[in-house]
Amino acid sequence: MAGSAAKAKACLAKSAPIPGWTLYHMGAAALGSKSDLDLLQLAIDYLTCKAQAKMTFTADDKDFLVHIFEDLWWGGEFKRYTEAAALADHYVKGKGAPLQIDADVYSSSVIVKDTSAAIKGYIRHLIDKRSSIVVVTLA
Repeated sequence: MAGSAAKAKACLAKSAPIPGWTLYHMGAAALGSKSDLDLLQLAIDYLTCKAQAKMTFTADDKDFLVHIFEDLWWGGEFKRYTEAAALADHYVKGKGAPLQIDADVYSSSVIVKDTSAAIKGYIRHLIDKRSSIVVVTLA
């Protein structure tokens, strides 16, 4: 229990204000406002810490997270990233139901191809060293 108390204490030391108008701050950050970006990032870091320490989220914490994902939907729609927008929306409102998306977006993605190649290379490296490949950890 001492470990949990220490984690909770560390999170409380990182306490950050939870912004109420996330879409405004995300829009300002997208236009280059470092202070708005920092405000959002500090809140996200704080809530990440709370989640890892298994601390209870307040109603404001939960509202902030819902609004962040809703704002990602707006941004995705605006930028015509419809699959990304659908994923963000479904994450908040999907209630655990499966979501059908177009796989072509991922099979043609440079980021997905590069990441896949890196993972395959890492697995080949582990096989060459005769290391266990049951668990692949990301550093």
